[in-house]
Amino acid sequence: MEWYEINIAGQLDSPAVLLYPGRIKENIRQCLALVKDPSSIRPHVKTSKIGEVCQLMLDAGITKFKCATIAEAEMLGMLHAPDVLLAYQPVGPKMTRFIKLVKSFPGTKFSCLVDTEEIAVELSEQASVAGLVIPVFIDLNVGMNRSGIRPQSAFELFRTIDKLPGLHFEGLHAYDGQLHDIDLAINRARALEAFDEVNLLSDKISEFGYKGLTIVAGGSVTFPVYRSLESNDAKTADDHGELIKTDQVHQKDHSTDPRVASGPDRHIESSPGTFIFWDWGYKHLLPDEPFDYAAVILTRVVSIVSDELICIDLGHKSVASENPLPRVHFLNAPDAVPVSHSEEHMVLKVPADAGYRMGDILYGVPVHICPTISMYEEVAVINNNELEGKWKVTARNKKITI
Repeated sequence: MEWYEINIAGQLDSPAVLLYPGRIKENIRQCLALVKDPSSIRPHVKTSKIGEVCQLMLDAGITKFKCATIAEAEMLGMLHAPDVLLAYQPVGPKMTRFIKLVKSFPGTKFSCLVDTEEIAVELSEQASVAGLVIPVFIDLNVGMNRSGIRPQSAFELFRTIDKLPGLHFEGLHAYDGQLHDIDLAINRARALEAFDEVNLLSDKISEFGYKGLTIVAGGSVTFPVYRSLESNDAKTADDHGELIKTDQVHQKDHSTDPRVASGPDRHIESSPGTFIFWDWGYKHLLPDEPFDYAAVILTRVVSIVSDELICIDLGHKSVASENPLPRVHFLNAPDAVPVSHSEEHMVLKVPADAGYRMGDILYGVPVHICPTISMYEEVAVINNNELEGKWKVTARNKKITI
C-alpha cells in the first residue's frame, strides 16, 4: 500500500481528513533543524486547530505559539503552552473574552496585537480593572494592507503604550503575507526591504531604553528569510549553502547588514504555520523546503457522468475553495482534473479508459490546507496504513468555553 492509503477505507465515511502523526513529527523535526534555537520560532496554529498536533510541537521543545482566534488561544491554554500570541487586535466583545482568557490560564503568558491608540487605551483600562498587565505587540503593516500601522508612524503608538497602566510593550509584529512570488529571490528581497523599516523603528525604540526587543516576523513563505536572520553570521546562505544575493533583483543586499540579525537589542521570531501538514500550494511554491504532506482528504466517486467525467463528494464545504481550480490534486489519480465545483460535488475529467466505478476512493492533497482543516469536526489518525483513532478539531468553533 502507498503511505497515504488505509486498509479500512471502505468503512470510513467521506469526505474525511486523514492525518499521519509520523509525518507530522518529521515536519516538526525538520522545522527545528532549520533554526538555531527553538525559541526563534513561533508556529501559527491556525493550520491544525488540533490539540494533539500542538502537543506534538510542545513535546518537541517548541514553547511559543501564534494564533488568530480566542478559541485557538484557549486550546493552547488548555495544553499549558508557555507563551501564546493572539495575532489579532481585540475589538468589542473579543477584548472582554481575551481578558477572561488571560485570567483563566495564569500559567500561560498571553499577548496580543494593537495598532491603534484607541484600542490600546481601552485594553489598558480593562486590564487595569482586572488587575492584569497585558503584554502587547504593535502590529505593523509592511505591505499586506490588511491590518497594522505603518512602521514610520508607529513610534508614537509605542510612546502611548509605554505610558499606559495595565500594558507592557513586548515587541513588534510584521506579517508579510502579500509575498507569494514564484521567484523566491524576489520574495526575499521584498521581505528584507520591508524589514528595513521595521529595523529603523526597532532601533528608535531601543534608543528609548527597550533592549532585547522581540520581532515576530513573516509566515510560511518568508520563513526561510527570517530564520536566516537569527544568526549573526556576516553572510546568509540558503538551505543548500549557496549565497542568495538580493541585489540580483535590483534591491539592496541586506544579507551583510548586521541590523537584520538577532542580537542584544532584538530577538527575531518567525511564524511558519503550514509546515505542520504542508499542502500542494507550498510544496510547489517552496520546493526546497524539507516538509512533506501529512494531511490528505479521502473522497469517493458518487456518480459516473460519462466515460471522461466523474463526480466525487468533495464540495466547497469540504476543501478550501478560495483558489481557482484545481483546488486539490489526487495522489492516486494524477490524471484526474477538476473541471467544476459546487457545494457538495466536484466533477473531474479523467482519461476515457480509466474505468472508474461507483465508490472508488481518491486521496487528495488540497492546494490550501489551513481552511480545509477547519471544515471538519474531527480527523482520522493514520499510522502504518491503520486507523488509530480520531482527533477533534478543537478550535474550529468560534469558542470553546470562553
